[in-house]
Amino acid sequence: MTIRIVLVDDQEIVRAGLRLLLQSQTDMGIVGEALTLHEDAQHFFEMASAGASGYIPKRAATTDLVTAVRTVHAGQMYVHPSIAQTLVEGYRQRTHGHPEPSHPGDLEPHEQQVLEMIVQGAQNKKIALRLGVNVRTVARYRVNIQNKLNLHSRAELVRYAVDKGLVNTEGQGAVG
Repeated sequence: MTIRIVLVDDQEIVRAGLRLLLQSQTDMGIVGEALTLHEDAQHFFEMASAGASGYIPKRAATTDLVTAVRTVHAGQMYVHPSIAQTLVEGYRQRTHGHPEPSHPGDLEPHEQQVLEMIVQGAQNKKIALRLGVNVRTVARYRVNIQNKLNLHSRAELVRYAVDKGLVNTEGQGAVG
């Protein structure tokens, strides 16, 4: 039985190399390609929520990749040790170091704008168009906001902003 794999990376040359490596394994086949990978807890949780069963950074050894594919195929979750370390450190920080997110006053004006639009349900592309910046800049702002507030997903951002009254829940902008 062939192990079916979806390659996920934002660089074609990297996907091509991964494709060659994995297709050289007689029990593996590439069935699709998409998205992007980052080595942080936020992206791990987003990928896991989307159904991914394995997570491995670009800097991993080729043997780690083959091991990850076989581990997932065996019905187990594979998390590369560097990602596992990041997850554990984040957990420790949330439960011991910073149980309550930072003060929202630490946000820059453009970060506050991005937060408001996220709460209104706008995706990065729409936010970028409204602010006149590129999508990567919006993503960077979102990551900065999450880091400043010690939050780890869009859902946590929205919940926090609404709970703290930072934005109007009817999409009218900041209220405080």
